[in-house]
Amino acid sequence: MDPQVAAHRLTEIALLLEVRGENQFKVRAFVHAARTVQGLEEEDITPLVRSREISKLPGIGSTTLAVLSDLVETGDSDYLNLLRETTPAGLVEMLRVPVSVQPGSTSSTRDSASKRLPSSKPRRVMAAWRNCRGLA
Repeated sequence: MDPQVAAHRLTEIALLLEVRGENQFKVRAFVHAARTVQGLEEEDITPLVRSREISKLPGIGSTTLAVLSDLVETGDSDYLNLLRETTPAGLVEMLRVPVSVQPGSTSSTRDSASKRLPSSKPRRVMAAWRNCRGLA
């Protein structure tokens, strides 16, 4: 398995956990694991995962090793699929909405506005979703 693909999956797990309001230590663990995997020079991490050598690297714990093993063996992750299935539809897409741009703003303002909101945005999106659900 390509380490970039594995890192992307770990990052997606971190994002879904954060949107759901999960423990920040867990979120950071997946982010750290993604960075570690992304930094590997190997083109294929399969031998490292199968031998469990990858677990000796910083940030790779039992849970991330289980996800990586799933990815290597099946090309998919049961944990990631569970998070995808149980995360409200459209919630992740809401994170991609840039900061609003005021009409008549200059391009430099528009460029800075297209940047993502601070890391508190996922929690705010989930809180907004919960509030809207209560209105329905």
